[in-house]
Amino acid sequence: MKKSTASVILFLLFVSTSAIADFAPHTRIQWVVKLKNERPFKRLKTQYAVPTFVDNIIYVGSASGHIYAIDRLRGRKIWRSEVRGPVYGGIAYQDNTLYFGDGKGFVYAMDATAGKELWHAEMGSDIMCTPLVSGNMVFFTTMSGHLLAIDRTTGGRIYQTLRRTSTGEFSVRGSSSPVQWQNLIIAGFSDGTLVAFDQASGSKVWEYTLGNMAQPMQDVDGTPLLIGDVVIAASINGSLAAIQAKTGQVQWSAPIDSPNDVIYEDGVLYAEGKGKLYALNPTTGSIIWKQRLDTAEASTPARINGTIFDISTHDKSYWVNDSSGEIIHTRFIGKGSFSKPLVVGTTLYVLTNRGDLYALETK
Repeated sequence: MKKSTASVILFLLFVSTSAIADFAPHTRIQWVVKLKNERPFKRLKTQYAVPTFVDNIIYVGSASGHIYAIDRLRGRKIWRSEVRGPVYGGIAYQDNTLYFGDGKGFVYAMDATAGKELWHAEMGSDIMCTPLVSGNMVFFTTMSGHLLAIDRTTGGRIYQTLRRTSTGEFSVRGSSSPVQWQNLIIAGFSDGTLVAFDQASGSKVWEYTLGNMAQPMQDVDGTPLLIGDVVIAASINGSLAAIQAKTGQVQWSAPIDSPNDVIYEDGVLYAEGKGKLYALNPTTGSIIWKQRLDTAEASTPARINGTIFDISTHDKSYWVNDSSGEIIHTRFIGKGSFSKPLVVGTTLYVLTNRGDLYALETK
Protein backbone atom coordinates (compact mmCIF):
# COMPACT_ATOMS: atom_id res chain seq x y z
CA MET A 1 0.00 0.00 0.00
CA LYS A 2 2.78 2.39 0.92
CA LYS A 3 4.70 1.44 -2.23
CA SER A 4 1.62 2.04 -4.37
CA THR A 5 0.98 5.43 -2.74
CA ALA A 6 4.59 6.46 -3.24
CA SER A 7 4.42 5.47 -6.91
CA VAL A 8 1.30 7.57 -7.41
CA ILE A 9 2.93 10.56 -5.72
CA LEU A 10 6.05 10.20 -7.88
CA PHE A 11 3.89 9.94 -11.01
CA LEU A 12 1.93 13.08 -10.09
CA LEU A 13 5.14 14.96 -9.38
CA PHE A 14 6.51 13.88 -12.76
CA VAL A 15 3.36 15.00 -14.57
CA SER A 16 3.30 18.31 -12.69
CA THR A 17 6.99 19.00 -13.37
CA SER A 18 6.65 18.07 -17.03
CA ALA A 19 3.63 20.34 -17.44
CA ILE A 20 5.55 23.25 -15.97
CA ALA A 21 8.63 22.62 -18.11
CA ASP A 22 6.60 22.17 -21.31
CA PHE A 23 4.18 25.07 -20.87
CA ALA A 24 5.62 26.56 -24.05
CA PRO A 25 9.02 26.50 -25.80
CA HIS A 26 11.58 27.99 -23.43
CA THR A 27 8.78 28.96 -21.02
CA ARG A 28 7.99 27.68 -17.54
CA ILE A 29 5.42 28.59 -14.93
CA GLN A 30 7.21 30.44 -12.15
CA TRP A 31 4.07 30.63 -10.02
CA VAL A 32 0.28 30.91 -10.16
CA VAL A 33 -1.75 32.97 -7.68
CA LYS A 34 -5.49 32.47 -7.37
CA LEU A 35 -7.43 35.71 -6.96
CA LYS A 36 -10.90 35.79 -5.50
CA ASN A 37 -13.32 35.63 -8.42
CA GLU A 38 -16.82 36.97 -9.01
CA ARG A 39 -19.95 35.33 -7.64
CA PRO A 40 -19.32 31.57 -7.62
CA PHE A 41 -22.52 30.77 -9.56
CA LYS A 42 -21.97 33.34 -12.32
CA ARG A 43 -21.73 31.36 -15.56
CA LEU A 44 -19.49 33.71 -17.55
CA LYS A 45 -16.58 34.96 -15.47
CA THR A 46 -14.41 37.80 -16.78
CA GLN A 47 -11.36 39.65 -15.51
CA TYR A 48 -10.41 42.94 -17.17
CA ALA A 49 -7.96 44.25 -14.55
CA VAL A 50 -4.41 45.03 -15.69
CA PRO A 51 -1.42 44.15 -13.44
CA THR A 52 0.96 46.95 -12.43
CA PHE A 53 4.60 46.45 -11.39
CA VAL A 54 6.51 48.57 -8.84
CA ASP A 55 9.64 47.57 -6.86
CA ASN A 56 9.18 43.78 -7.22
CA ILE A 57 5.51 44.00 -6.24
CA ILE A 58 2.61 43.24 -8.59
CA TYR A 59 -0.52 45.27 -7.86
CA VAL A 60 -3.70 43.98 -9.46
CA GLY A 61 -7.45 44.23 -8.99
CA SER A 62 -10.12 41.59 -9.44
CA ALA A 63 -13.76 41.42 -10.49
CA SER A 64 -14.60 40.31 -6.94
CA GLY A 65 -13.85 43.85 -5.71
CA HIS A 66 -10.37 43.35 -4.24
CA ILE A 67 -6.92 44.86 -4.72
CA TYR A 68 -3.89 42.61 -4.25
CA ALA A 69 -0.21 43.22 -3.61
CA ILE A 70 1.82 40.17 -4.66
CA ASP A 71 5.53 39.45 -4.26
CA ARG A 72 6.75 39.26 -7.86
CA LEU A 73 9.57 36.81 -7.17
CA ARG A 74 7.77 34.28 -4.96
CA GLY A 75 4.12 34.74 -5.88
CA ARG A 76 3.17 35.39 -2.26
CA LYS A 77 0.19 37.62 -1.40
CA ILE A 78 1.44 40.53 0.72
CA TRP A 79 -1.97 42.05 1.36
CA ARG A 80 -5.52 42.08 0.02
CA SER A 81 -7.99 44.95 0.40
CA GLU A 82 -11.69 44.98 -0.41
CA VAL A 83 -13.33 47.94 -2.19
CA ARG A 84 -16.93 48.80 -3.06
CA GLY A 85 -17.17 47.40 -6.56
CA PRO A 86 -15.46 45.12 -9.09
CA VAL A 87 -12.08 46.34 -10.32
CA TYR A 88 -11.93 46.18 -14.11
CA GLY A 89 -9.08 48.56 -14.88
CA GLY A 90 -5.45 49.14 -14.08
CA ILE A 91 -3.74 50.85 -11.16
CA ALA A 92 -1.59 53.99 -11.26
CA TYR A 93 1.25 54.37 -8.74
CA GLN A 94 2.70 57.64 -7.48
CA ASP A 95 4.54 58.43 -4.22
CA ASN A 96 3.63 55.12 -2.55
CA THR A 97 -0.05 55.64 -3.40
CA LEU A 98 -2.27 53.54 -5.66
CA TYR A 99 -5.01 55.20 -7.73
CA PHE A 100 -7.79 53.21 -9.41
CA GLY A 101 -11.52 53.05 -10.06
CA ASP A 102 -14.21 50.38 -9.82
CA GLY A 103 -17.29 49.15 -11.63
CA LYS A 104 -19.66 50.99 -9.30
CA GLY A 105 -18.27 54.41 -10.16
CA PHE A 106 -15.94 54.98 -7.21
CA VAL A 107 -12.34 56.18 -7.47
CA TYR A 108 -9.75 55.50 -4.78
CA ALA A 109 -6.39 56.41 -3.35
CA MET A 110 -4.78 53.60 -1.34
CA ASP A 111 -1.54 53.28 0.62
CA ALA A 112 0.69 50.93 -1.38
CA THR A 113 2.51 49.51 1.65
CA ALA A 114 -0.44 48.34 3.73
CA GLY A 115 -3.42 48.51 1.36
CA LYS A 116 -5.20 51.06 3.54
CA GLU A 117 -7.71 53.34 1.81
CA LEU A 118 -6.74 57.02 1.95
CA TRP A 119 -9.86 58.39 0.27
CA HIS A 120 -12.64 57.45 -2.12
CA ALA A 121 -15.07 59.49 -4.20
CA GLU A 122 -18.18 58.58 -6.16
CA MET A 123 -18.15 59.57 -9.84
CA GLY A 124 -21.50 58.14 -10.96
CA SER A 125 -20.33 55.82 -13.76
CA ASP A 126 -18.32 52.61 -13.87
CA ILE A 127 -14.61 52.95 -14.52
CA MET A 128 -12.50 50.46 -16.49
CA CYS A 129 -9.44 52.53 -17.37
CA THR A 130 -5.96 52.80 -15.92
CA PRO A 131 -5.83 56.34 -14.48
CA LEU A 132 -3.17 58.88 -15.41
CA VAL A 133 -1.35 60.82 -12.67
CA SER A 134 0.05 64.23 -13.64
CA GLY A 135 1.13 66.73 -11.01
CA ASN A 136 -1.61 66.98 -8.40
CA MET A 137 -4.25 65.62 -10.75
CA VAL A 138 -5.50 62.12 -11.55
CA PHE A 139 -7.36 61.59 -14.81
CA PHE A 140 -9.99 58.90 -15.39
CA THR A 141 -12.27 58.03 -18.29
CA THR A 142 -15.69 56.58 -17.52
CA MET A 143 -18.04 54.25 -19.37
CA SER A 144 -20.55 57.11 -19.70
CA GLY A 145 -18.13 59.21 -21.76
CA HIS A 146 -16.56 61.50 -19.16
CA LEU A 147 -12.96 62.55 -18.74
CA LEU A 148 -12.54 63.26 -15.03
CA ALA A 149 -9.80 65.35 -13.44
CA ILE A 150 -9.49 64.58 -9.73
CA ASP A 151 -7.40 66.22 -7.01
CA ARG A 152 -5.08 63.38 -6.03
CA THR A 153 -4.67 64.63 -2.48
CA THR A 154 -8.35 64.94 -1.56
CA GLY A 155 -10.32 63.08 -4.24
CA GLY A 156 -12.21 66.27 -5.09
CA ARG A 157 -13.46 66.72 -8.65
CA ILE A 158 -11.61 69.50 -10.51
CA TYR A 159 -13.55 69.18 -13.78
CA GLN A 160 -15.25 66.71 -16.06
CA THR A 161 -15.93 66.63 -19.78
CA LEU A 162 -18.69 64.76 -21.62
CA ARG A 163 -18.63 63.19 -25.05
CA ARG A 164 -21.74 62.94 -27.18
CA THR A 165 -23.78 59.75 -26.98
CA SER A 166 -26.78 58.69 -29.01
CA THR A 167 -29.96 56.88 -28.04
CA GLY A 168 -29.61 53.17 -28.67
CA GLU A 169 -25.84 53.36 -29.07
CA PHE A 170 -24.11 50.03 -28.55
CA SER A 171 -20.80 49.83 -26.74
CA VAL A 172 -18.15 47.22 -26.11
CA ARG A 173 -17.30 46.40 -22.51
CA GLY A 174 -14.04 48.32 -22.25
CA SER A 175 -12.51 51.75 -21.82
CA SER A 176 -9.60 53.74 -23.21
CA SER A 177 -7.09 54.99 -20.65
CA PRO A 178 -5.92 58.61 -20.88
CA VAL A 179 -2.35 59.51 -21.87
CA GLN A 180 -0.48 62.81 -21.77
CA TRP A 181 1.43 64.66 -24.48
CA GLN A 182 2.85 67.97 -23.24
CA ASN A 183 -0.20 69.91 -21.94
CA LEU A 184 -2.75 67.64 -23.64
CA ILE A 185 -4.71 64.73 -22.20
CA ILE A 186 -5.67 62.30 -24.98
CA ALA A 187 -8.26 59.52 -24.73
CA GLY A 188 -10.63 57.45 -26.85
CA PHE A 189 -14.39 57.17 -26.40
CA SER A 190 -17.28 54.85 -27.27
CA ASP A 191 -18.57 57.23 -29.97
CA GLY A 192 -15.53 56.30 -32.09
CA THR A 193 -13.50 59.46 -31.46
CA LEU A 194 -10.01 60.16 -30.19
CA VAL A 195 -10.00 63.50 -28.37
CA ALA A 196 -7.28 65.79 -27.00
CA PHE A 197 -8.18 68.04 -24.05
CA ASP A 198 -6.31 70.92 -22.47
CA GLN A 199 -4.93 69.53 -19.22
CA ALA A 200 -5.66 72.59 -17.09
CA SER A 201 -9.20 73.40 -18.22
CA GLY A 202 -10.57 70.27 -19.88
CA SER A 203 -11.49 72.20 -23.04
CA LYS A 204 -11.33 70.26 -26.30
CA VAL A 205 -8.29 70.99 -28.48
CA TRP A 206 -8.91 68.53 -31.33
CA GLU A 207 -10.95 65.47 -32.23
CA TYR A 208 -10.46 62.69 -34.77
CA THR A 209 -13.04 60.06 -35.75
CA LEU A 210 -11.65 56.53 -35.97
CA GLY A 211 -14.93 54.62 -35.82
CA ASN A 212 -17.11 53.72 -38.77
CA MET A 213 -20.36 55.56 -38.07
CA ALA A 214 -22.29 53.06 -40.20
CA GLN A 215 -21.51 50.34 -37.66
CA PRO A 216 -23.49 49.86 -34.41
CA MET A 217 -20.27 49.89 -32.35
CA GLN A 218 -17.41 52.32 -32.93
CA ASP A 219 -15.59 52.22 -29.56
CA VAL A 220 -12.02 53.41 -29.20
CA ASP A 221 -11.23 51.27 -26.16
CA GLY A 222 -7.47 50.78 -26.48
CA THR A 223 -5.09 53.11 -24.69
CA PRO A 224 -3.55 55.57 -27.19
CA LEU A 225 0.10 54.84 -27.97
CA LEU A 226 2.52 57.78 -28.05
CA ILE A 227 5.64 57.59 -30.23
CA GLY A 228 7.33 60.98 -30.08
CA ASP A 229 4.77 63.53 -31.26
CA VAL A 230 2.52 60.93 -32.90
CA VAL A 231 -0.39 59.16 -31.23
CA ILE A 232 -1.63 55.81 -32.53
CA ALA A 233 -5.07 54.39 -31.77
CA ALA A 234 -7.75 52.14 -33.25
CA SER A 235 -11.51 51.63 -33.24
CA ILE A 236 -13.29 48.30 -32.90
CA ASN A 237 -15.04 49.03 -36.23
CA GLY A 238 -13.19 51.57 -38.31
CA SER A 239 -9.48 52.16 -38.61
CA LEU A 240 -6.10 52.20 -36.96
CA ALA A 241 -4.42 55.58 -37.44
CA ALA A 242 -1.33 57.62 -36.65
CA ILE A 243 -2.24 61.19 -35.70
CA GLN A 244 -0.17 64.27 -34.93
CA ALA A 245 -0.54 64.77 -31.17
CA LYS A 246 -0.37 68.57 -31.40
CA THR A 247 -2.88 69.18 -34.19
CA GLY A 248 -4.98 66.03 -34.61
CA GLN A 249 -3.96 65.76 -38.28
CA VAL A 250 -3.83 62.19 -39.56
CA GLN A 251 -0.43 60.91 -40.73
CA TRP A 252 -1.72 57.56 -42.00
CA SER A 253 -4.73 55.32 -41.60
CA ALA A 254 -5.10 51.55 -42.09
CA PRO A 255 -8.32 49.50 -42.32
CA ILE A 256 -7.61 47.48 -39.18
CA ASP A 257 -10.27 47.06 -36.48
CA SER A 258 -9.11 46.59 -32.91
CA PRO A 259 -10.60 46.99 -29.42
CA ASN A 260 -7.16 46.59 -27.81
CA ASP A 261 -3.98 48.52 -27.16
CA VAL A 262 -1.41 48.74 -29.96
CA ILE A 263 2.15 48.01 -28.81
CA TYR A 264 5.46 49.32 -30.17
CA GLU A 265 8.67 47.31 -29.87
CA ASP A 266 12.01 47.80 -31.67
CA GLY A 267 10.58 49.91 -34.45
CA VAL A 268 7.51 47.76 -35.16
CA LEU A 269 3.83 48.15 -34.26
CA TYR A 270 1.87 45.06 -33.21
CA ALA A 271 -1.93 45.03 -33.12
CA GLU A 272 -4.69 42.45 -32.73
CA GLY A 273 -8.17 42.73 -34.16
CA LYS A 274 -10.98 40.27 -34.85
CA GLY A 275 -8.73 37.25 -34.51
CA LYS A 276 -5.87 38.59 -36.63
CA LEU A 277 -2.42 39.63 -35.41
CA TYR A 278 -0.59 42.35 -37.35
CA ALA A 279 2.94 43.74 -37.53
CA LEU A 280 3.05 47.23 -39.09
CA ASN A 281 5.50 49.91 -40.12
CA PRO A 282 4.92 52.82 -37.67
CA THR A 283 5.90 55.46 -40.24
CA THR A 284 3.61 54.38 -43.08
CA GLY A 285 1.11 51.97 -41.53
CA SER A 286 1.98 49.32 -44.13
CA ILE A 287 1.53 45.70 -43.02
CA ILE A 288 4.78 43.77 -42.51
CA TRP A 289 2.98 40.50 -41.80
CA LYS A 290 -0.47 39.29 -40.78
CA GLN A 291 -1.36 36.09 -38.93
CA ARG A 292 -4.85 34.69 -38.54
CA LEU A 293 -5.48 33.17 -35.11
CA ASP A 294 -8.15 30.49 -34.75
CA THR A 295 -10.22 32.68 -32.45
CA ALA A 296 -12.71 35.48 -33.03
CA GLU A 297 -11.31 37.68 -30.27
CA ALA A 298 -8.01 38.02 -28.42
CA SER A 299 -6.48 40.39 -25.88
CA THR A 300 -3.71 42.97 -26.28
CA PRO A 301 -0.50 41.27 -27.49
CA ALA A 302 2.82 41.39 -25.65
CA ARG A 303 6.36 40.98 -27.01
CA ILE A 304 8.93 39.03 -25.04
CA ASN A 305 12.25 37.49 -26.14
CA GLY A 306 11.56 37.74 -29.86
CA THR A 307 8.07 36.31 -29.53
CA ILE A 308 4.62 37.88 -29.64
CA PHE A 309 2.31 36.42 -27.00
CA ASP A 310 -1.43 36.73 -27.39
CA ILE A 311 -4.33 35.01 -25.67
CA SER A 312 -7.92 34.56 -26.77
CA THR A 313 -10.73 35.82 -24.57
CA HIS A 314 -11.97 32.23 -24.22
CA ASP A 315 -9.21 29.64 -23.79
CA LYS A 316 -6.21 29.53 -26.13
CA SER A 317 -2.84 31.32 -26.06
CA TYR A 318 -0.41 31.82 -28.94
CA TRP A 319 3.34 32.31 -29.29
CA VAL A 320 4.16 33.96 -32.63
CA ASN A 321 7.56 34.72 -34.21
CA ASP A 322 7.90 38.51 -34.17
CA SER A 323 9.81 38.63 -37.48
CA SER A 324 7.79 36.25 -39.65
CA GLY A 325 4.40 36.02 -37.96
CA GLU A 326 4.65 32.24 -37.85
CA ILE A 327 2.78 30.57 -34.98
CA ILE A 328 5.39 28.75 -32.92
CA HIS A 329 3.22 27.25 -30.22
CA THR A 330 -0.31 27.23 -28.83
CA ARG A 331 -1.50 26.36 -25.36
CA PHE A 332 -4.88 26.29 -23.66
CA ILE A 333 -5.23 28.55 -20.60
CA GLY A 334 -8.44 28.14 -18.64
CA LYS A 335 -11.18 30.62 -19.68
CA GLY A 336 -8.78 32.85 -21.65
CA SER A 337 -8.20 36.50 -20.77
CA PHE A 338 -9.51 40.00 -21.45
CA SER A 339 -6.65 41.51 -19.44
CA LYS A 340 -3.56 43.12 -20.95
CA PRO A 341 -0.42 41.04 -20.19
CA LEU A 342 2.44 42.62 -18.25
CA VAL A 343 6.08 42.06 -19.25
CA VAL A 344 8.84 42.56 -16.68
CA GLY A 345 12.27 41.52 -17.94
CA THR A 346 11.95 37.91 -19.10
CA THR A 347 8.73 37.23 -17.19
CA LEU A 348 5.19 37.51 -18.54
CA TYR A 349 2.26 38.07 -16.15
CA VAL A 350 -1.18 37.02 -17.37
CA LEU A 351 -4.49 37.35 -15.48
CA THR A 352 -7.04 34.83 -16.75
CA ASN A 353 -10.82 35.13 -16.67
CA ARG A 354 -10.80 32.34 -14.10
CA GLY A 355 -8.91 34.63 -11.71
CA ASP A 356 -5.49 32.95 -11.99
CA LEU A 357 -2.48 35.26 -12.20
CA TYR A 358 0.32 33.44 -14.03
CA ALA A 359 4.01 34.33 -13.90
CA LEU A 360 5.54 32.78 -17.03
CA GLU A 361 9.34 32.83 -17.11
CA THR A 362 10.93 32.78 -20.57
CA LYS A 363 14.48 32.01 -21.64
